[in-house]
Amino acid sequence: MMRVLFVDDEPRVLQGIEQVLRRKRKVWEMVFAGGPEAALAELERGRFDAVISDMRMPRMDGAELLNRVRLTQPAALRFVLSGQMDEAGAVRAAGVAHRYLAKPCDSEVLIATLSRALELRAQIASDSVRTCIGGMAGLPSLPASCAALNQVLDDPRAALNDVVRIVESDVGMSAKVLQLVNSAFFGLPRQVSSIELAVSQLGMSAIRSLVLANALFQALAGNDFGLVQTEQARSLLAARFARRFPIQGRLADVAATAALLHNVGRLALITQLPDEHRANLEYARLNGTSCEEAERVRLGVSHDEIGAYLLGLWGLPPDVVEAVGTHLSALTEVGSVLTPGAVVYLAQLLAGPALQRAGADADGPPTEILEGLGATEIMATLRAEIAAASLGQERVS
Repeated sequence: MMRVLFVDDEPRVLQGIEQVLRRKRKVWEMVFAGGPEAALAELERGRFDAVISDMRMPRMDGAELLNRVRLTQPAALRFVLSGQMDEAGAVRAAGVAHRYLAKPCDSEVLIATLSRALELRAQIASDSVRTCIGGMAGLPSLPASCAALNQVLDDPRAALNDVVRIVESDVGMSAKVLQLVNSAFFGLPRQVSSIELAVSQLGMSAIRSLVLANALFQALAGNDFGLVQTEQARSLLAARFARRFPIQGRLADVAATAALLHNVGRLALITQLPDEHRANLEYARLNGTSCEEAERVRLGVSHDEIGAYLLGLWGLPPDVVEAVGTHLSALTEVGSVLTPGAVVYLAQLLAGPALQRAGADADGPPTEILEGLGATEIMATLRAEIAAASLGQERVS
């Protein structure tokens, strides 16, 4: 049975939550703590699968409490449930919380959100993966991106487009901006999939707060910088290619954003479990399997599933999450539809050869599948562009 801890310094609020969640008593073991001190005592007594805390409490606010949870029980889901939260408070919560819900929260929304998050968590069988990934509230950014963003924000003449350009160039920044803009704090009428729209909705003030508070756009440190840089470059190329496919309207934004974020799970493994990632690559090399197959054998889960788990946990739009989680299986038969997931698959298929400047790989879906998708012409065009770029590089060399 899942154990869930609710924290609020107002007894009537806790009583109300307990009342509306009575029907979940056979599914969740629920504990109610009347403030941060009581919550810390409960955390010492046992482990929890999720902690849902108010933000404004005396002596210790929800952000500080959830940071304690992150350090002591990193596998636990961390939610903020708050009725009054200014921009600074929202940004502080973004540093430690997986999700933010507005108070009063409809009981069906609370149950559905928490249930979905717990279901996603349960899909990660490995304790080490669940602990390391659960402790994350975001991905580290490349040092150059952090420096560029700070420089732009320090320039009073900087335009919003300058910020968009930098955020779009960094996977960690993009994920964090989308996480915050899609939170209940902003109360937008629909979920946002476009990085440009997300930055414009947040505004310069909120972006500046994100940079300053809790070092949310912290620079990557460690020995895997080059590998992360390569994966970031692959993601940027995939997003650029995704924009070229014949898919219209909001689905185009979903496809491009999902392509940018399709390697979030791999980046999480590289930065959080580097030894496991290297062991996966070695297993794949020795056994002649794909990296995804090695991950499933050794960890019980692949990096694309980890990526979908993280993005779902962070509250990104479901269609973006679905495209990331299913892109590898999006084109399995004739009659497949050119969904965002299918676009992500095709775009990432092209990104590797383009990045290596080795000429376009001929592997991919059979011709009849591409014809059914209406993607034959654009795939041929992009392959030709990649081959031409590779040939041009060889001549320069």
